[in-house]
Amino acid sequence: MALQSAASPKSRNAAGNAIVAANSSAALAVVIAASCCLAWVNRFVQDDAYISLRYARNLAQGHGLVWNPGGERVEGYTNFLWTLVTAVPYALGLEPVSYMYALGLVMVAGTLVVTYLLAMQMFGRSDLALIAVLLTGGNYSFSCYATGGLETQLQTLLLTSCALIAVRTERLGEGSAPMLLLFSLLSALAALTRLDSGVPVAVMGLTMCWLAIRNSESVGMAVARLGLLALPIVTILGSWMAWKYAYYGSLLPNTFHVKAGEASLLRGGWYVALFLAVYLFVVPLGGVALRLPKLMQALGGTLSVMVLASLGLWLVYVVRVGGDFMEFRFMVPVIPVIAIMSAWAIVEFCTSRRSVGFAVAGMLAASFIHAIAFDNVPWKRGIESVSDLARHLTHPDSNWIGIGKFLGDAFREDASVVVAITPAGAIPYFSDMTSIDMLGLNDKWIAKNGVKLSDRPGHQRISTVKHLVDVGATFVVGHPTMVFDVAQLQRGVRMDQLETMFLGKPMPDPESLPAHAQVVLVPYSKSKHLLAIYLTPTPAMNRRLEELGWQLVPILRAGQAG
Repeated sequence: MALQSAASPKSRNAAGNAIVAANSSAALAVVIAASCCLAWVNRFVQDDAYISLRYARNLAQGHGLVWNPGGERVEGYTNFLWTLVTAVPYALGLEPVSYMYALGLVMVAGTLVVTYLLAMQMFGRSDLALIAVLLTGGNYSFSCYATGGLETQLQTLLLTSCALIAVRTERLGEGSAPMLLLFSLLSALAALTRLDSGVPVAVMGLTMCWLAIRNSESVGMAVARLGLLALPIVTILGSWMAWKYAYYGSLLPNTFHVKAGEASLLRGGWYVALFLAVYLFVVPLGGVALRLPKLMQALGGTLSVMVLASLGLWLVYVVRVGGDFMEFRFMVPVIPVIAIMSAWAIVEFCTSRRSVGFAVAGMLAASFIHAIAFDNVPWKRGIESVSDLARHLTHPDSNWIGIGKFLGDAFREDASVVVAITPAGAIPYFSDMTSIDMLGLNDKWIAKNGVKLSDRPGHQRISTVKHLVDVGATFVVGHPTMVFDVAQLQRGVRMDQLETMFLGKPMPDPESLPAHAQVVLVPYSKSKHLLAIYLTPTPAMNRRLEELGWQLVPILRAGQAG
């Protein structure tokens, strides 16, 4: 029998498919590697990260999940699972920031892989999936919050993974026990990471319940599958809530009381709209709206409702809470889904590879322009850029890490010294002193009774002076205020000059300021002094300040000349 001189059509198709798959895998690997490199270039740590690290360090040192060892138990964090994760380096003797950087890059890679798989499950096109990964990994906000020190990237990975399982279940008609249990487990972990993960998870969970019933052959099978869906999430979250109530005396985090009812819908709407505009997502999402019937036909009714409802409810939630003061942090968890929908619109409307390339390049260029220009735009409405967040910690004009170390060197060994501060991250962490969070995130009384300050997320309330006196604050640093010329302060510091300590607002109850209170000029460097109110004088502290060479000047009350 003669040998065939050419491969059969079937074998040629198989070889072609293998080549396409290999090329797609290689392209995906390149995009992921480039995205991880970009995230490394954009790495930073923000002040709020050190709140979680302070809790994590106290836990690892045996003090429990508390803000001040030996003090009141207060849930001043909103990221339980992330706080546990960041306790690991302290237990193992590792450097915590390097650990968070490495973990963040691993989670970036994981999120991008899941994003690719999710896009493939939704639309079955490798080119569309690669565009989605490129738009996600090349997004400046996604790239920056790969690090930052907060739970953002972990939440994004978990929510995207939940979406993948839900979509896969719908597409393949699967209802296997492992898939149901995995979805429930990941949903529970997402809620442990941030409780607001429950917004999109609730939609996906209802979809999974419907799919479990639809794909069951009998009532008994449907009940069993629903039981599998409920088992991990009910067990894990129920145990967590029971522990929280026993440990903290409350089911809700202390931050809820700070923020509840104080959010600005206008600020939240602007936050979402600005994000969609600066990254040009508004263009492809507008295309999605124009071709919505076709999208729903491509996805199917159940799947399209789940995806659109999850995304829509998250955006509504962000508007409802007033957005965030950090640059687009709350938008990162849904960037993979937004990127997938944008990729669909790009391939739907662009008629050639060249036009697709131009569209993708344009969106990546918008991300680059945003990265270099956002610091200087006048319409941020109180949103701090990533650069702003990073500068607080190390820039010579603020250097909160340096202030924390400086105060710690002076008083770390004296447990009786209590400092009141508004930026409750790096300064309390590096000083390792008993601290009062003047914005109330880590103080139950301030969270419920503090004076209304603003509608800025996380900055809605501030402590009264009376409360600081009642809890025995030694020094009030507030928002750290540096002065360069102390000669003009020798006769005293006016009350209005102390307003910066209260974030630019007048002291809420100046009449509560004790008559013996003074201002201490802390010689932070040769050219700069840090202002602090010496609120609770003692003979021992007076001697200590004299030893340190820290000068005391009077507070000039109303009617006194400076």
